[in-house]
Amino acid sequence: MLDVVIIKALRAILPLATPIITPKQPPAPKPNVTTYIPSPFVPGKITRKAQRRRLKADIYWPSGQADDVALPIILNFHGSGFCLHTHGDDSRFCAYAARSLPAIVIDVDYSHAPEHPWPAAVEDVDSAIQFAKHFARENRKQRRRHGAAGATGFKEWLWDSNRIALVGFSSGGNLALIGSTRTEVHGGVQAVVAFYPSTNLDEDPYAKPQLTPLKGAAGGKLPPWLRKILYRCYVPIEKVKDRKQPFISPFFADPETFPSSITIITAEQDALAREGRKLADKLDRSSAFKGSIVHWEARGQGHNWDKMTKANSEPEQLKDEAYALTLRRIRHAFAAVAIGYDDPRERFDEADEDDINDDEEEEQDSRDQRPSNVGSKPNVSRLAALSDGADSRSRSSFNTATTSVGRDSLSRPATLKSPKL
Repeated sequence: MLDVVIIKALRAILPLATPIITPKQPPAPKPNVTTYIPSPFVPGKITRKAQRRRLKADIYWPSGQADDVALPIILNFHGSGFCLHTHGDDSRFCAYAARSLPAIVIDVDYSHAPEHPWPAAVEDVDSAIQFAKHFARENRKQRRRHGAAGATGFKEWLWDSNRIALVGFSSGGNLALIGSTRTEVHGGVQAVVAFYPSTNLDEDPYAKPQLTPLKGAAGGKLPPWLRKILYRCYVPIEKVKDRKQPFISPFFADPETFPSSITIITAEQDALAREGRKLADKLDRSSAFKGSIVHWEARGQGHNWDKMTKANSEPEQLKDEAYALTLRRIRHAFAAVAIGYDDPRERFDEADEDDINDDEEEEQDSRDQRPSNVGSKPNVSRLAALSDGADSRSRSSFNTATTSVGRDSLSRPATLKSPKL
């Protein structure tokens, strides 16, 4: 009962505290449309209010795309400690991904504990994937019926059900990793990117490293007593005895069940960094995992650092680098699907290569114009090298980022599995 009181108090305090503890940011972009996904998902009844749960979904798309081009889909899951109402925190990433990939990006809310303990959130991820695939396959008449009234262009977009990636932050990273393994439920996805995910809920929060962001870094630190409360609410011990179940702790999932492209992004001074590294190491060493695994780490940063950056700061450079790497990894995964396509959607992938070249030129121009007191930022072409085996140590006072697979990225050079295209 006390845990519930604490969670409700945090929900009330968080909206008031966030503007105080977070550096001033540009206005958050707004989604093109907001809809609601029923969970569990029932095809043909996606607007029915009698469903058990209704998940808010903010949808972002790029501008200026021809309506006969099928865009890939990214499903994003926010961080919440499994309990807090923070849907919308990733709006900047979602808008950036929709514009830069380009893609349809669906920022999906999910059920929160203690009102909806495990496995509700896992079921919601399944529902979101099923919704995206079903909606992609509908004809335009059905799109118009299920689209939001007054959302110009909503019914015109073509969604590619064969190219779906999951992205998640913190607890959302946990859910994205789990969702990527549940192929028997929804048919599978092509890629997953998890930012500072919780991968082992079986480990006592007091046993996790107690770290603090370095001076000048961004991000925060979640005290172990609070993490313990969050875990107890999400997975009540009286109902679930074994937290090593793979649909609770993805570290214990069978490596063979993961998709062919996995990217794990951690922050060095985050209590969850160690378990993220361990999962990357496990997959890298597993003969059962046949895909590509990349682990990237932001040196000196704390949990949730990408949401707490100042303009023209090194943490912001790290955020830009991590976001760019995320899209490059997803592009690689989608390119593998596109090979062998015998339909007009191949045109998208050819155009995408032009977009990559344009991004590189724009990044070079931006870096040339950067004030001299700001650390240099790796460009997109450098990030391409990262996924082909290069050492990713960037030049800055933090020695900011390292990329590795299956090893401690703080002390050894990077060694990456190349994407299998």
